[in-house]
Order: sequence, then C-alpha cells, then structure tokens
Amino acid sequence: MTSASNEQLADSMRRMADRAGVPQGAVNITPGLYHDLMDRAEAALVTSGTATMEAALHELPFALVYRVAPLTYLLGRMLVDIQWIGMVNILANRTVTTELIQNDFTAENCVMELESLIDPHERARVLADMRGSVSRLGHGGAAAKAADAILSLF
Repeated sequence: MTSASNEQLADSMRRMADRAGVPQGAVNITPGLYHDLMDRAEAALVTSGTATMEAALHELPFALVYRVAPLTYLLGRMLVDIQWIGMVNILANRTVTTELIQNDFTAENCVMELESLIDPHERARVLADMRGSVSRLGHGGAAAKAADAILSLF
C-alpha cells in the first residue's frame, strides 16, 4: 500500500505507475492515510521537508530523497552553506539518515538503502539515533517558548 497526502497527488502517482508499466492493482495508492502507513511500514523513502520529522516521530527508519532542477540545485548550494538538508541530521549535527540528493537519488541507491534499513541491526541503530534527534526538540510548550524568545528581544 502506498499513501499520498491528497487525491491530486494520488492521481499523479497512479499516472506515474501506469507510465512505468506497473500492473493495475499492484500498487494501492490511498490519499490521507500516510500517518497510518508510517506506523505500519518497516522503512521508507521520504522527501525532504516536514515529512522527515513526521517519519522520525513515528519511529520509521527512512532515507531522505530529493531532486530539483540542476540549476536550482547549483544556485541553492551556492547560496546556502549546510551539510545536510534533513532535520533529523541537522538536529543531530551528523548523518543519522542517508540523504540521496540529486544524482545519488537513483533506483539502485533507493533499493540498497531500503534493504539496509530493514536489517535488524541497522534499523535499531537508526531508530536510536532518530530518537536522540527528536529529543532535542524538547517536550511541548513551543508557543510559550517562542513568545518568551520574542519578548526577550524587546
């Protein structure tokens, strides 16, 4: 089963599966169930953004995948000096989850990462490291903390 955040994305995914020659019914794409899917999955490929933190909160080992137009990527690398793009890695200040970006985002690398993430030892290591990253977020009270931070500027 595959999930999409909305029906428009589900339709787009179905068209991509059809173009790739995936047999009808081989993949069930259902909109709106991605949190349930994260709770049941063993491993995932997750696009960069808030979904990576959602996966970490659901304790779902994942590899981050991301590709943009080459010029966009080049300009972004020139303007932004960061080692990682995934929040889990940024919070840990080290590589916790593999980032398959641009030319590293290949079918072969995706399969290799998913196979690695379902290995019990690697899965346990990634989950422990992800928990460490998530714990850096704190435990609630974000609105009050933000208000205090803003007030301290005055």
